[in-house]
Amino acid sequence: MQEEIQQNQGKQTSTDPGLENDAIKPKTRGKKRRGAIIKEVSDPIWLSLSEGSNLGSVNKKTIRRGIQSQEIKYKIIKERYFVELSSLVQYLYSKKKLKNKFLSSGLGQYVKEWRK
Repeated sequence: MQEEIQQNQGKQTSTDPGLENDAIKPKTRGKKRRGAIIKEVSDPIWLSLSEGSNLGSVNKKTIRRGIQSQEIKYKIIKERYFVELSSLVQYLYSKKKLKNKFLSSGLGQYVKEWRK
């Protein structure tokens, strides 16, 4: 019994044979949405609806439509909606009119090029 425990301690327990150490695992996973690879962020930034609408230079109702169509990730804390920044930017880029508003008078006017 003691010998089995000592033998098992020397073996790796990772299920993925390509990963030798758990510290090597990436913190983000890739997802495919609308033809683009989207990485899930390990520590996302959450904004209230009013903050998101100010950053995107759109109305709160526009963000609520994105939430309803399940294109924007959200969570509810104490009866208040919070949206994830990366999914908000992706939603604003999904429609031509929203993209133009975002780039001309929203947060996009300060960013030269977005990472993919």
